[in-house]
Amino acid sequence: MPGNAAPPVGWGSRSLGDYDSIPRGFSDDDRRAPHRGDLFHPRPQMTLRSWRPIRKGALIGFAAISLPVGLEIDDVPVLVSGGKAWATLPARPIITADGRVAKLPGTGKPQFITFLRWRDRQLSAAFSQRVVALVREHHPEAFVEEGGAQ
Repeated sequence: MPGNAAPPVGWGSRSLGDYDSIPRGFSDDDRRAPHRGDLFHPRPQMTLRSWRPIRKGALIGFAAISLPVGLEIDDVPVLVSGGKAWATLPARPIITADGRVAKLPGTGKPQFITFLRWRDRQLSAAFSQRVVALVREHHPEAFVEEGGAQ
């Protein structure tokens, strides 16, 4: 690197938890605690704020979650099909120029577009698994099919 400029955060020996300044009102321990995940500073977890059951096709309901970084995401769809459960980030319907919801050709089902996405498949899978686990833990009845099977 030219001159005495410090390398960007995350390069070399610096970790993403090392910052040049600590926000007012926070101690050095507050800054590092979320990254450590040790006995005295457990790693923050995703939490389920609410659950809204809705049965429509593969959809079994919508979760509202809080992420450890402070982000709250509402209307996270949770789906079950073929014995597998998964969650996705919210999406919105595509609206045509004449103000109607765009439909998939041949099926007539609405088309959706994502406005949030994970940068890779591993993050997406981890998010999905954690959301499903939270819903199973707090609302196991959501995974009982209409006929009583789980």
